[in-house]
Amino acid sequence: MTIIDELTNEVLEDYDLTKGHIVEKEVIVHHDEEPEKAEVFHYERIIDKNFKKIIDEPAQPPKDAYDEKVVEYYYRLYTPDELVENAKNEIRQLREEKCFPIINRGYAWYCLLSYEQLNELKSWYKKWLDAPDTGAMPEELSWVNEKLEETEDIL
Repeated sequence: MTIIDELTNEVLEDYDLTKGHIVEKEVIVHHDEEPEKAEVFHYERIIDKNFKKIIDEPAQPPKDAYDEKVVEYYYRLYTPDELVENAKNEIRQLREEKCFPIINRGYAWYCLLSYEQLNELKSWYKKWLDAPDTGAMPEELSWVNEKLEETEDIL
């Protein structure tokens, strides 16, 4: 698959998909009519007076003109707005992987948290919810994967 730079129309060997993306464009390529081509050949002497016909180019029947739809692939740079949205989406994906599995642990796990841990967890969760807009991701909670001891009833 050949990739063409949308701005320069040069064929690209290497491109950065974090800075741009590939778009398909359907173009129509016109092929002109081709006249009939006669066979091109020559003879070679084999033995004494015997000759062999060697075909250099076979005969071709005439071809009518036609249009062909072809898909071309272009590399298009992201706009500044798209780059910002991509960065937000990366943070959303990280939030999905790192935050939600902890927040969605369930009632039994929450019952084992101290008031301090619960408040820290709420603050941490709020920072994750705001992260796509602020661009700042919170640090991991050091205690979150430790075995929790049963504490006083807080819920």
